[in-house]
Amino acid sequence: MRKKLSSRRQNLSVDEFWLGKPITITLGFDDKGDVREIFADYGKVGSSISAMISDGLVLMSHLLQRKVDLNEIVGILGRESTDITCQAASVLGFCADVAKRVVDQIKAEVLQ
Repeated sequence: MRKKLSSRRQNLSVDEFWLGKPITITLGFDDKGDVREIFADYGKVGSSISAMISDGLVLMSHLLQRKVDLNEIVGILGRESTDITCQAASVLGFCADVAKRVVDQIKAEVLQ
C-alpha cells in the first residue's frame, strides 16, 4: 500500500550527463531518509522524451513508495549487456543507477 509522503520533505539534486546532454536528477526522501521519489529534468520542456521520462519516473516513484527496493528496480531495468555493472540501456535505468549511487554514498558517509 502506498504511504502518502509529507508535503515538506528532504530532497537532493545531482547534475549528470546522459548521452552527452545534461540531466538533473532529484531524489525525494521520506521521514526515515529512504528515497521514495525520483524526478529528472532532461531535454526540452514539453518534448516527447521529457514526458516519457517524467511518466516513467512517476511509476518508479510509486514503486518506491510501495517499498519496492531500489536495488530490485535497478536489477530489472535493461542493460547494454547482461552484466549488471554495464551501463543502463535507457535514461530511466540511468536515473535509477544514479539514485542507487547517491543512496549508497549517503549510507557510506553515515557509517563513517
